[in-house]
This record gives sequence, C-alpha cells and structure tokens, in this order.
Amino acid sequence: YQFENPLSGEVPKATFEKFIVPPCGLEFIKTLFRAAEEDLSEEKQMYPIFLLCLGAGLRAQEATHVKWCDIQDAGIIVRSDEATHQTKNRKARTVPAGPTLKHRLLKLKPVAAGMDDFVAPALRRSKINTAQKKYKQRCDRALKKLNKWLRTQGVTSELTTHPCHYLRKLFGASILTRYANGLQLAKKYLGHQSTDITERIYVDLLETPEVDILPDLKISNKK
Repeated sequence: YQFENPLSGEVPKATFEKFIVPPCGLEFIKTLFRAAEEDLSEEKQMYPIFLLCLGAGLRAQEATHVKWCDIQDAGIIVRSDEATHQTKNRKARTVPAGPTLKHRLLKLKPVAAGMDDFVAPALRRSKINTAQKKYKQRCDRALKKLNKWLRTQGVTSELTTHPCHYLRKLFGASILTRYANGLQLAKKYLGHQSTDITERIYVDLLETPEVDILPDLKISNKK
C-alpha cells in the first residue's frame, strides 16, 4: 500500500489499493488456474509462486520463502523470521489448503529436495545491492516474469498495479463470498492486522457479494 499525509503534522494514514472484481467475476480464478497449468507447469519458480499466491493468499515474498516442511496436513505455514523473511505484521500464520493445491505443489517437488529446501528453488545466487546493503528479493526475475504473464491473462492495469498481489486478493475475495464469517477468516488467513484493513480493500465486494467457486479450499468455520 501507499502512504499519504493530507494534513501537515499528522501521522501518515495508510491507503490500500481496493480489490476490483474482474469483468467475468470470480470465475476468473478458475480461468487463471487452467491457464497457469497449461503455460507455467514446467516453470520451477513461477508455478509454485503462482499456486501459493492464488491458492493460499500469500504475498509474493511469503510465497518465495515457503519450504517443503511448511506444507503440512493443517495447511501451509507462513513463517516470520528476522533472519530470512518477516511477514508484514511480523506474525506467523497457517493457511488451510485443499487437496488439489497440495497435490499440485507436491508434484513439483524434486526427488532430491530436502524438507528445508524452498518450494520455489533458487536458480541463481542473489546479488547484493551495495547501495542498500541487502540482497535482492528471492526469485526476483521469476516474479517479474509472472507479473508480465499475468498481464497477458487479463490481470490488467485497470484491475491492479501489482499483478502478483492481485492473486492474493482473489483468494481473499473467494473466502469473503464463501463463508458467513468470511470477513474474519479473510483477515486471519491473509495476515491483516485488523478487519478494518480487510473491509477497506474489499469494500466494493462486500457491498455486492458474488458466489465463490474456488475448489476444495477446505476452511473451517470455527473461529
């Protein structure tokens, strides 16, 4: 999100890019899954990142730091670790994952991969940025390529300025429209600090809810 300070001297207030429903509705989720399976299934980095963002609502950098040991029966664990990667709210969370998502991810696991290896493997060493004294984000080239591919699949600039992040928003939209307590679940699984943030992002969808179609997400309604 971006920050703005309308009144001098006041604490900047965070503003969020609202979720815009695609022209074809949430059926767009199925369309993207089918297109990715056809176009990206051989991509060792792009495909798992795509699956984790759209199928589990992870932020792009959260997706690049998921390890094979994080895919468990309870769901996908999103860790927050100062030494490697911190989530936005600095809290770990577990996102339920249906059998279809788990199956697609585990099919990508190389025979020689260890449980502590990243699901999206490093295809090259990250280069250090001497100006900022830190390494570039993991899979930075793959993320750029994925953004470019998503633009060709209908994730247009009218919908979002951040194509990869829009996948996460589609995941949140599917939860909001599927469950009676969807707002609370979306806040929990997206890792938002409050339901106020979730409401501000999905304000248009909350006013005109649609029917969810994301297959076998398997989320419990228990709070």
